[in-house]
Amino acid sequence: MDDTKKWRFLVPEGLAGQKAVTLKEHTAFWPEAHQEWLYGYATAEDGAKGTLWGKKIDFYLEVQPFEAPIDLLAQPHKPEHKPRSSRHLRDPEKQAYIERVEAKLAALRATFPPPPDRALEERGIAFFGNDRLILPMAEAFQIWMDESLEPADKCRKAASILGGMKELFANAKLPEELLRHDTKLCEGLCKLLGVAQTVAETAKQQQIDIGPGLAEMILSLDRLTDEMVEGGNRLWNLPREMTPEEYDAYIDKTIEAEFSDRPLQERLKLMEELWEDPLVGPEEKVEYMEMAIQAVRKEGRKKPSIPCPHKEAIQQHLNALAKRLDRLEREGEEAWQRRAAQELYPTCQAWREDSEPELSPLSLEEFAAGLQITSLIVKTSPDEAGEAHFRLELAFTDEHDSFAGHWITANVEDDALISVDLEG
Repeated sequence: MDDTKKWRFLVPEGLAGQKAVTLKEHTAFWPEAHQEWLYGYATAEDGAKGTLWGKKIDFYLEVQPFEAPIDLLAQPHKPEHKPRSSRHLRDPEKQAYIERVEAKLAALRATFPPPPDRALEERGIAFFGNDRLILPMAEAFQIWMDESLEPADKCRKAASILGGMKELFANAKLPEELLRHDTKLCEGLCKLLGVAQTVAETAKQQQIDIGPGLAEMILSLDRLTDEMVEGGNRLWNLPREMTPEEYDAYIDKTIEAEFSDRPLQERLKLMEELWEDPLVGPEEKVEYMEMAIQAVRKEGRKKPSIPCPHKEAIQQHLNALAKRLDRLEREGEEAWQRRAAQELYPTCQAWREDSEPELSPLSLEEFAAGLQITSLIVKTSPDEAGEAHFRLELAFTDEHDSFAGHWITANVEDDALISVDLEG
C-alpha cells in the first residue's frame, strides 16, 4: 500500500495553466543507515499536464521549502486515526439526500447509449474486411516497430502498405451505428492514423521520397475518424465546447467544490450546479453526483486529514513561482525559441553537414521556428534570504530533426539562462 502523503494546493494565479496542483512527499530511504529523508514535495513521477504559450506540455514540479533534508524516522511518531468503515447513516436528512441524488444518477445513466458489444465490433471489421484492414494494419505496425531496419527502409515499406489503403477510406461511408468514438474500431483507426502521420513526418524530415499515396490515405482516414468522433458526440448528446472564459469558470468551480474548505452545504450546492450545467458532459455529471454522495457519507465520520507540515512555506513558493511563470508566458515562445537556437545554431549546422545523407542547411530563423516546447521542469529551493529560488528546464524538440532524435533543454536559474544542451 502506498502511504505517501499528498496535498492539494490552490494557485489562483495559475501554474502552467493549472489553478491547482497536487504535491506528494519527495522522500528517499537509505537502508544502510535505516534513515528516511524528506527532500521536499513534488508532482507525481510522470508529472502533470499544463500549457505554456498555448501549447500542451508535460509539467513537473519539485518544491523544497527548507534548507536541508529532514530525517523522517527521527521525528516523533504521531498515530493516525482511521475512520470506521460503515455505510449506515443515522441522519435521516442525509440519507434522504443520498437517495434523491442516487435517483438522479440512475435516471441519467438510463439515458446513456448501450456500450459497444462484440457483435458491433465484428460488424465494423466486416465493413472494411479483415484482409483489407486488419492484416495490412498489423504488417505496417510491425515494420514501423522493427528496429533492425534502417529509417529510410522503414519509411518506404510502411508508406507503401499504408498508402495502399487509401482507397479503403477514400469513399467509406460507415452506417450510423458505427459512427461512434468509443469502439475498438475507432481506437484502432486513430492509432493507424497516428502511425501514418508519423511515417509521413519522418519521411519529410529525412527527405525520403515515398510518393503521394500516404498523404491521400491520411486525408481520407482523418476525415473518417472525425466523422466517428462527431457521431459519438451526437450519440452521447455531448454539449458544445466551452469558450475559454466558460472553461476557466468551470475549472474554478470544480476546485471550489472538490478541494476548498467551504462548509459541506456550500460544496454540495456547487456540485449540483456542475451536474445541472448544460455545458458539462454526461459522464462528468455522473462524477459530480458520485462525489456529492461520497461527501455526505464521509461527513461526520472521517477524521480531519493530516495537515501538510510545510503548507505555508510551500504556498509562498507556489505563489512566487506563479509570478515567475507569468513572466515566462509574457516573454513569449518566439523569444525563447530564438534564445535556444542562438546557443545551438553552430552545433546544428555541424550536425546537418555530418548527417548521412547530408541535410540541407537551415537559417537561424528556420532553426528557431522549428523548436517546439514539450515539457517544463521546475525546482524551487530557498535562497540565502529565505526567498524562493527557481531552476527551470524547458525542453524543446526540433521538427527538422537536426540532432538525430535528441531534444534540447534550456536551463534557467531565476532569470538567467545558464545553458542550452542536447539531451537523449
